[in-house]
Amino acid sequence: MSGVSFYSITYTPLQGIAESTQNGRNPTVARIINSHGDVTTPTTSTIQNALAALNTSSTTSFIANDFTSITDLSAPDAYPLSFISHILLRQHYFYFTPGSTEDCLSVKWMVHLWYFFMTDEFARQSLDPNGWVFVTPDLVARNMAAMKEITCNRLNVMDQLIS
Repeated sequence: MSGVSFYSITYTPLQGIAESTQNGRNPTVARIINSHGDVTTPTTSTIQNALAALNTSSTTSFIANDFTSITDLSAPDAYPLSFISHILLRQHYFYFTPGSTEDCLSVKWMVHLWYFFMTDEFARQSLDPNGWVFVTPDLVARNMAAMKEITCNRLNVMDQLIS
């Protein structure tokens, strides 16, 4: 089969592509036609376009057990092989059997860490050079709504952090 090139698609984090470019290498990145018909490559803006399409195609309220996918949404200039990393947190910690003060302090620190990560501008700015794309404001609102549901010993953790 002369003149035919075969390729395989493998997962390479955006960070790996950025590092290769910074080190003087020219990584080959596949241009892929998305379901909207646009030829796209993986960049911060094309992944953000996929995230923005998700925001317009679904509710911004928190839905339990929602593992939303942004794979090949029909949106202009949206990279079709984008995905969202998920973190699983319990809604209720020590609901039936009371936890110790230290147990609930650990839960509070965990919620505080994710709150900081979602709301702090420095945290957001540190993601892009490392190959991460921060979620859109609508998805931050969803995450914040979910965190407001977390309890420890039947007490709302966010209420305790704010007071």
